[in-house]
Amino acid sequence: ALWLLLGFAAATPLGIAAGAAATHLLAATTAEMVEDVFSAIAAGTFIYIASLDMIGEEFSHRDRPFAKWVSAVVGLGVAALLASH
Repeated sequence: ALWLLLGFAAATPLGIAAGAAATHLLAATTAEMVEDVFSAIAAGTFIYIASLDMIGEEFSHRDRPFAKWVSAVVGLGVAALLASH
């Protein structure tokens, strides 16, 4: 269990170091493209977790379905607006 804990704790700092190294080694436009791809993967992960785990659980309860749908659509719209800028 200790090795798993250490690996999990080291994942973020190692990812930051790898990203910083890649930024310095790649040309400016390539570095931006790589950063954009990884940002999209990270955002997709959050959307996947929210849509499968959290939203599924919330919509399984039958109270106020219209308010839940409106909130979900508004949240997706705000996220799309932020992603476009």
